[in-house]
Amino acid sequence: MMVLEELGIPGEVVDAFIMAVSEDAFVLEEVAKELELSESEARFILRYLIDSKIMEFKQVWVPVKKAKESVG
Repeated sequence: MMVLEELGIPGEVVDAFIMAVSEDAFVLEEVAKELELSESEARFILRYLIDSKIMEFKQVWVPVKKAKESVG
């Protein structure tokens, strides 16, 4: 994670990011908003985590939030 810290992204933010995406599915835009990050920062962190294999993703990244279908 030193690379991210060198770029001004504190380890605490990365840890919070990992916790936020540890669900079965997540919407990156919502994670960014929750952590007060820009979408580009969130995408950068996600790409770094995937590329560096810090963690294995078992969850699903939902790139676009789908509208809820009403049952009726």
